Amino acid sequence: MGGTKQGTDGRATHRERLAPKRLPFSLAVLAALMSLAGVFPCPRGCRCTDRSRSVECRDSNLSQIPQGIPACARRLLITGNNIPLLGEQSFAGNGTGLARLGALSLQANHIRRIAPGAFDGLASLRTLNLSANALASIAADAFLGLRLKVYLFANPLVCDCELQPVYWWLKNTSQAGDGQSLTCFGPEALNGSILGRLRAEDLKCPEDTYVFFAIVLALIGATFLMVLYLNRNGIKRWASNFREACHDQMEGYQYRYEQDREPGIASVTAVV
Repeated sequence: MGGTKQGTDGRATHRERLAPKRLPFSLAVLAALMSLAGVFPCPRGCRCTDRSRSVECRDSNLSQIPQGIPACARRLLITGNNIPLLGEQSFAGNGTGLARLGALSLQANHIRRIAPGAFDGLASLRTLNLSANALASIAADAFLGLRLKVYLFANPLVCDCELQPVYWWLKNTSQAGDGQSLTCFGPEALNGSILGRLRAEDLKCPEDTYVFFAIVLALIGATFLMVLYLNRNGIKRWASNFREACHDQMEGYQYRYEQDREPGIASVTAVV
């Protein structure tokens, strides 16, 4: 009996020693399952990969940057949506913060305007792809404070006075990854021109032309009035001579009229 009890106690003790070794294996299985399901919540219409820390939102009919992007995300791809405006702090207002995000691709989202401070909060961002959108112009400080490469290919840039901040930005920075190939969509006179090869004075607005013509007309008018003022005495003499000449001419016409009228009067008297 004593031997049997000792054997039973020995087996129990042996199982107790084995039990702690099974716990890490259970946790590993649980971690694997959580990894497959996604440790972090993923925005609706997006696909999140925990291992690569990437988030992809393709053709999800999004109208703004989705909320709830995992804070660990290092790569964010949003493409094939309809996001006309990137408003101020579009990513800082995400709720989780995206301080680790290094690559952001926003291709083909019909983006028309980028507000100042749209990329605030993306301190680690190094690559920004805005190709194939509907950008006609870009705010001067859209990329202020960011050290990154920006790609803007295949946007319908209108090369007028409103694009001058982007023009000077391209001239003074190496941030534009495709800056040497950006072409103008409008105005018609500059369609197809390479933006980087234009001169600053080529970027004009229609109202600038109207203002120029108004200034020219005003200068012509002022010059004419000045000439009249400086020659006012001569103009007075010319006006006086012209008036006297007209008076003499009218007197001559009146005299001839009276001379022509007298024979008619005489013939009428003779008949009577």
